[in-house]
Amino acid sequence: MFPKVWRSIVTRWDHYLFGVGYGLVFGFFGITALVVDTPQADVPNGLGEVSTASAPTSRHWFGTNRDGMDLLGPTLAAAGRSAWLTLVAVVLGSSSGLAVAASAFLIGSDRGYRALAAFQSGIGLVPALLMMFILAAGFGAGVGATILMLGALCLGFVAGRGANWCVAWEDGGDVISARALGFSRRRILQELLFPRLWPKAAATAATLLPAALVAEAALGFSGAGASVAAANGRIGVMLGVGRETMFDLPWMIISSGAVLWVLTMVLAGLAWAVRRTLDEPVDERWF
Repeated sequence: MFPKVWRSIVTRWDHYLFGVGYGLVFGFFGITALVVDTPQADVPNGLGEVSTASAPTSRHWFGTNRDGMDLLGPTLAAAGRSAWLTLVAVVLGSSSGLAVAASAFLIGSDRGYRALAAFQSGIGLVPALLMMFILAAGFGAGVGATILMLGALCLGFVAGRGANWCVAWEDGGDVISARALGFSRRRILQELLFPRLWPKAAATAATLLPAALVAEAALGFSGAGASVAAANGRIGVMLGVGRETMFDLPWMIISSGAVLWVLTMVLAGLAWAVRRTLDEPVDERWF
């Protein structure tokens, strides 16, 4: 038994490495989001007075304080909330997109394939983005609205790519041979296509994660002006508050932008490694 377990670990070491990488990133930011207080934007009419300083007697987790103000802790906590919110949206949306692509293969509808492929190719992407930001400006991008909008975009993208993959694989020799042997579409999907489909969907989700994080920050940025309490404590609101207090508290926009940029680059690097490991091209359109 132990040689089999060891062989499995050795042959799949890269997947475990990615798990450790993502676990460290989201574990660190998740713990930070839970234990560090983030200043809330109290904005009755836009971005007016903002409570940006913690109490002088409060604990400064990262030791960078000035006049009783934690300069880095609140920013990392806000980034943690945004990162976890983005992760939930991407996982839910990508999983739903994978289910939609598999259902499209089972149904075998050419019209459904074309509709999904059209959305993925960009015909429906730009209107969806415009609608997302219009809704955010009006409703402030609360937690539910953010998950819904980002998840819907990931769903359409993964479903469209999955439909394209299924169409290409249907012309493969193994699928044609399985049909000649009398395999049903469900059995073909379970035994031949799904083992190829889910790694590609996972690689696509990993690639979408940094872009979705930037979109989440933009939603929070627009939600700051809409005075939505649910958008408080997220990196986009920190950027919005920092823009309004740029001359009084420049650290707010500088630290928020720097943390967002570093986190996005780390997630993009992990996504690139995931795609290379899963033999996914890294120079495709949109990536």
